[in-house]
Amino acid sequence: MDYEGDTIMGGMETSPPFTQQSATGLLFHLQKASTLLTNLNPQNSSTAYEEKEIQVKATIEDIYNRVIPNLSAAQALAAARASAREGYEKRKNGHKNRNRVKRKKKRDKRRKRVERKRWEKRREKRREKRRVKKRLARMAGLRRHGKDCAFVFENMQ
Repeated sequence: MDYEGDTIMGGMETSPPFTQQSATGLLFHLQKASTLLTNLNPQNSSTAYEEKEIQVKATIEDIYNRVIPNLSAAQALAAARASAREGYEKRKNGHKNRNRVKRKKKRDKRRKRVERKRWEKRREKRREKRRVKKRLARMAGLRRHGKDCAFVFENMQ
């Protein structure tokens, strides 16, 4: 219903037949509206919603019955393509976002790998220092590790 209270379809009988261009555009919006309607899922359905849904479905069906016979197959195909193109654009934008997330994950993995290598190098340096201390302690005749090793190591440098 429009703002004056008349039904949307009320004036269609008196209006001139669709031009091919307007029919194609109408079919595009019709397909869009029907997909929106199918995706619409109310959390708590009410009788008002159900009545409105029935009314909208009846209107869509009525428009389909009036428009499609007046369209050529090529125009119907063009409208379907336009509708599909719009869906593709939306999916593509989502895909961009998905790629951005994947790139970030890859970047984080790379960063972790680099950090892991850095930590491994540090760990290896520490191990090498410990080995040197132990070797010096053995050479000095000390079997215990700890303060004695550190003391010997400090004095030999």
